[in-house]
Amino acid sequence: MSFMDVAFCANYFLANVLTSLAKRNKSTILLPKTHSQLSMNLMNETIWTLLISLAGSFAISFFVAKYYGERWVETRRSRIEHSNVLKDHFFIPWLKKISDFEKEYIKIDAKYSVEKGKMVPLKPKDPEDLEFFAEAMNHLKNYENLHRNWDYLKQETLKLNEELTILFEDIRVLASKEISIPYWCSSISRYKLDEYSGDKPDEYLCPNYFIRSIYDEIVTRIERDTKRFHGNGTVGSTTSGKKKLYYLNYSYYELAGSLNEELMQKAQRVLSRFIEDKNYQRRLRAFMNKKEETFDKKLEKVKEDIREIIKSIELGNIIKGKCSYCH
Repeated sequence: MSFMDVAFCANYFLANVLTSLAKRNKSTILLPKTHSQLSMNLMNETIWTLLISLAGSFAISFFVAKYYGERWVETRRSRIEHSNVLKDHFFIPWLKKISDFEKEYIKIDAKYSVEKGKMVPLKPKDPEDLEFFAEAMNHLKNYENLHRNWDYLKQETLKLNEELTILFEDIRVLASKEISIPYWCSSISRYKLDEYSGDKPDEYLCPNYFIRSIYDEIVTRIERDTKRFHGNGTVGSTTSGKKKLYYLNYSYYELAGSLNEELMQKAQRVLSRFIEDKNYQRRLRAFMNKKEETFDKKLEKVKEDIREIIKSIELGNIIKGKCSYCH
């Protein structure tokens, strides 16, 4: 109950008490009075009743407003501060991470599983790494659209990644038949698709980077309507002591390495063949069309829902619902 409700109830009670007292005083008049005297007495009693009632109401309102009003103002100030903390440390970072190139939490990708020995779909996840995740999730229960759209987006992400896994596994199996060397991935990478522990071997192929390079090149060519993006990979070399290591690069990816230059040139030809393959280009174009009609549209809904919460808080509104901090 707010302090205004308390004040109203107190004033209402006081008015009833004073009215009852006035009626009782009226009934106790024993001496007969003329009509004018009775009217004058009733008027005086009414005036005094009103004055006492007003004074009492003012006093009660003052004390109630002072006690409850300060608490209400402090609670509102605290809730506004809490809302801004969630905005700055959760909602804005969340929006940024699902809007950038990597699409963190909902990345469209598949990777090689050492344990399973095959490509597996990347699973979407909630932004649990962000500050105040638990508190924000409690508040999101009161934002049905965002809560629902986020669940739909995660479901669609998993479906697409399962479909992409089939394509990636096809490429991996065919590539491994021609480039039969151990799997290992460099931990120094702009894109942390996977990291294999252990020292760098003399010969290695990173299935994640190799396949991702094919995907990125074909998809970017289609999106930009161009015949070339980063190209079909390049073979370079470096010297370490008495060893000369040859490696296959694509943009920021280090795809493979070997002491055998001819093997790396072969790996480059295999990479180029997959990139230029009309069948894989067709399959990826169909995949992109499906992604645009499903994933992209659901992502825009989620982003718009988050923007609305951010804007509302910036306008001075308090975030809906409660969490452990708000209780």
